[in-house]
Amino acid sequence: MSTIYRASINSISDMRSLRTKLMNPHVADTSDDRPLTPGRAIGGFISLVLLVGTGVYLFVAW
Repeated sequence: MSTIYRASINSISDMRSLRTKLMNPHVADTSDDRPLTPGRAIGGFISLVLLVGTGVYLFVAW
């Protein structure tokens, strides 16, 4: 028997407030919407290539 979890806006905001309470105050105050720098873009692209490559390898090896 499977359980379906449906998140509501209130539960999502509760999780966010819990996350900020458990985090270091200096980290919790920083915003996640920093501008994209070339280093972050390259790192994100490399991560995406590795993720897709792993998926292709697992698909072919199956």
